[in-house]
Amino acid sequence: MNLVHLRVQSRRLPKARIHRSSWAALLGLAVLALITATACVPKTGADPIDIFSEQHYAQFYRSQEPPRLEGVASAQVFVSTSTDQTLNVPATNKGTYNVQVAKNLYRVNCSVCHGLNGKGDGPIVPFLTAKNSYYATENNGTPYHAPPSLIAARGKLSQDAMFGIITNGITVMPKFGLLLTQQQRWDIIRYVYDKQHGLGS
Repeated sequence: MNLVHLRVQSRRLPKARIHRSSWAALLGLAVLALITATACVPKTGADPIDIFSEQHYAQFYRSQEPPRLEGVASAQVFVSTSTDQTLNVPATNKGTYNVQVAKNLYRVNCSVCHGLNGKGDGPIVPFLTAKNSYYATENNGTPYHAPPSLIAARGKLSQDAMFGIITNGITVMPKFGLLLTQQQRWDIIRYVYDKQHGLGS
């Protein structure tokens, strides 16, 4: 009885294995056929067998966008000058100053640290000067003292010096040269130094 039962089991096992392997083979063929069919579909700007289009195959400009202008043929990257020539740099702060525009630029970008009236009492100061602040952990437990008063700073620094600080950043202050245009930075400086209509007026 046991021998018959073992023979039946031994005959069934190979059939089950063949059955499973045939399903696996069919599934593999189906996947291969699907990949081949996908590769044969023509794609604009792509190789026929390219399945995942890479970035360099993407179109240069968007649909309905006019073609971009070519560079000026006579333009030169570098032109050598003799030592007796002087490079004339035009003034960078010739734009029209609008008090309301400058006030809004100051409010959005500066007041969080320096306060609305420029006294160095912005809403972030308690967090910036805390002993467990990020600045303190990065500086051996020494917290940041406080943002400076811009009312006091405008009496000590020239506008050009203030422009350099705003552009390049200092301690916890970010580089606004990467965030604001040159005209926007000059507008903020004019607003800070404008005692009649600007900061603290």
